[in-house]
This record gives sequence, structure tokens and C-alpha cells, in this order.
Amino acid sequence: MIVPMSRSDITKQALIVRWYARSQKHQTKSFNIFDKIISLWVAFNSWGTFVTKQSNDRKMIDELRNNKKLLDSYAVLKREDKFRNDISGFARYGILDMRPSYEDRRTRIENQNDFGQILDAVYQVRCNLFHGQKDIMNPHDRELVELSFRILGNVLKPVIEELNNICHDSC
Repeated sequence: MIVPMSRSDITKQALIVRWYARSQKHQTKSFNIFDKIISLWVAFNSWGTFVTKQSNDRKMIDELRNNKKLLDSYAVLKREDKFRNDISGFARYGILDMRPSYEDRRTRIENQNDFGQILDAVYQVRCNLFHGQKDIMNPHDRELVELSFRILGNVLKPVIEELNNICHDSC
């Protein structure tokens, strides 16, 4: 049985698809990788809130660590050399928690097969960026943001394609 979606659900899904599409635009001087990951995070956070019904980001992330759609997407992507290289590159880093009095804490990827660890690391990069601790001029920060963007964007892509199909039929 197909449950009809409310108009607000359709509108929310259309917004998620548009934010994702914005994140996929080509980089320019005025729209760089930092802008792209912010747009991607808006799409991801909106979708995550929509499916988990969590209003707290940490609780949402904790639920999404076990989301079947994301886990299935991750399992498929791990078969691709380019994606595995991105994960390996990302795992080289211990991502500092840059909040005051947390500076000694790092988010580490101990097991590259554990999607939850990958998501936690991407989330830590996002937190550092959103709270003013990533510098667009710093090559290290740029690499972490680029890897986070590619990993999250690829994992989220099948979800967005499904939403786009639903929205195309309903919007």
C-alpha cells in the first residue's frame, strides 16, 4: 500500500533535491568547495531530519549511522576504487574537535568499513566548518572539506535520485 504524501512532504523533498543540485554546481571563484559542502549539508540535514524526525543534529547522525539507504549506498560505493581512495585519504586524518576545551579530542576512522565512523568524521568536519574553524585558504582544511564533500555527496546521491523521481511524479 502506498501512503499518499502531504503537500508539505512533497515541498520538503523538492527543497532537498534543489539543495543537492546546488551542491553539484561547478566550482568558481565565488562558489568554491566550502560553498558546495554547505549546500550539500543543507540537503543532507534536511533529509536526515525528515526521515529521523530528530530535531537534534547529534541524535539525527546517530540514527543515520544505521540507515538502510545510506548503508546500502556505502556498500555499493566501497566497490569503486576512487571512492575507496577517498575513504583511505580521509581516514589518514584524525579530525580535531575544535570547540573550546575539546581541542585534544579527535574523531578517527579506525575501520573504513564502518559507515558510522565515516559519517561521524564527516560530521566533525562539518561542525568545525560551521563553527568557524575551517579556513578556505588552508590547504589541509580544503582537502578535508573536499574529501567530506565527495564522500557524503556520493553516499547521498541514490537517496536524492529516489527523491527526485518521487518529486518528478508528484510536484
